[in-house]
Amino acid sequence: MRSHRLVRQSILAFVALCGFLPVLATAATITVTGSADDTLVNLNGNGTCDLREAIEAANTNVPVGECTGDAAGADTIAFNIPGAGPHFVEINGNVNLPPITTVVHIDGYTQPGSSANTNASGAINADLRVGIRRTAGTASLGLSFAAGSDGSSVRGLVIGGFGSSGVQVFGSTDVTIAGNFLGTDATGTLDQGSSDAGVLVMVGADRVTIGGAAPADRNLIAGNNHAQIMKGGNGFASDITIRNNLIGIQIDGNTPLFGDYGIRQWAGGGMIQDNVIGAALTGIAIYGQGTNYVIANRVGVGADGASAIGGSQFGVTIEDGGDNLAPLAYVGSDNPAHANIIANWGQSGIQVRHVEVAAAQPRATILQNSIYDNGGLGIELVDEANGDVVGVTVNDGGDADVGPNGYQNFPVITSAVTDGASTTVHWTLNSTPNTAIWIEAFSNPTCHASGYGEGRTVIASVSAGMTNGAGNLSGVINVPPVALGHFITMTASNSAAFETSEFSACQMVMAQSVDAPVLSPVGLALMSALLALTGGLSRRIKGLA
Repeated sequence: MRSHRLVRQSILAFVALCGFLPVLATAATITVTGSADDTLVNLNGNGTCDLREAIEAANTNVPVGECTGDAAGADTIAFNIPGAGPHFVEINGNVNLPPITTVVHIDGYTQPGSSANTNASGAINADLRVGIRRTAGTASLGLSFAAGSDGSSVRGLVIGGFGSSGVQVFGSTDVTIAGNFLGTDATGTLDQGSSDAGVLVMVGADRVTIGGAAPADRNLIAGNNHAQIMKGGNGFASDITIRNNLIGIQIDGNTPLFGDYGIRQWAGGGMIQDNVIGAALTGIAIYGQGTNYVIANRVGVGADGASAIGGSQFGVTIEDGGDNLAPLAYVGSDNPAHANIIANWGQSGIQVRHVEVAAAQPRATILQNSIYDNGGLGIELVDEANGDVVGVTVNDGGDADVGPNGYQNFPVITSAVTDGASTTVHWTLNSTPNTAIWIEAFSNPTCHASGYGEGRTVIASVSAGMTNGAGNLSGVINVPPVALGHFITMTASNSAAFETSEFSACQMVMAQSVDAPVLSPVGLALMSALLALTGGLSRRIKGLA
């Protein structure tokens, strides 16, 4: 046995001598010690390792200026700038920082005095002491992750004020952007936004993660002019995860610091989860090809569950894009933990819209969400490409019409009565023959002005069975008690194409002993307004007593 070991050792020694064994790459830690920005024509001589030099040293694996370089490997750029901070690398010329073309982990939390967020939700309590901003000139980008930077990350930086975006990912995969302030100052309250986006994900990028499950991963992305997060470029398959961020709001999670859009993405799929999103126009806009999951977000509602941070257009809009391909979106799911809150938008809560005549119709499954206090319909399906206009899409016999979500018919509620212990809802539906249907029912303190919707509180979400050969289906659902004078609404989703209807007309909850007439939508809206008025008058009279 001893001779066998000697033989093996001799062979390994010979192979190593001949250079056949790989040399393990050593990763370097390059420490930034100054906040000056040495330009590409002056990378030496100021006595400190600056961020531009550090990126060049990481890219080339050789010393640049006062920054060390090392053999190829996943380098870390750390910070140790003297003084309490916050310290900013001031980009005051016309030259962007060099694109990152190797694996680099930029860690602002190494700067003394910095600390990561510890709150799982609500306000972010991170203390960031180092950042990058443009103070003059035409530099368009803060950090850019290009081809070769697969697996890189940036954490703990304050980035803003650029002509295009704070962070760009272009041609790179598996990049993580976590624990940063993108578009604000170091306090997380003042607007220092970039012109296009806080994060811009472009052609060739894939598996990009913005935020994450851990409290320390949460980004604050706000104040950027056009969108806080934007994914662009047709014809590429990009998977993006946007999770657990404050978007379009200040560090407290409730105060607006808007751009036009919260999240705006073209093409490719992704996961949008656990975010708080506000915007001046639209919260989430999804265009073009790809499958997207929108789950457990507050869209238009602050982290406190009450502050209104919605804009003038839509909470979520899903539409075909310029590539003539249509998206499929899942907004919520049959799991109650995936429910979104979508409220306080000037137009529709969720709009599914067909824009390009040549494009396939967009589709969305909309389940288990709380949708309320929107100016337009809670859910709106509109085929603008073929001349349809906004407003309720009335049911048609046999559900044969064509449009977004197949213009799925909504249920008709024939009665809603309560005996104080439970509430019983009778409903009917006419849809496509022999089709499996999922129905949801909601309670609402008031009815929407249109007489249809919205859906504030989910009270039932169940498989209702199959329509018959004529497309008919009816049922009865029993739910916990809903207050007298509140309103029940419903939606239907077909299981064949994963398409959800608009909200049904409202039905007021009546006492068990009283016949429950089906009022017209206009009558329901008037009744809701009258109840609100009389309630307000009674409160004022009581106040005078």
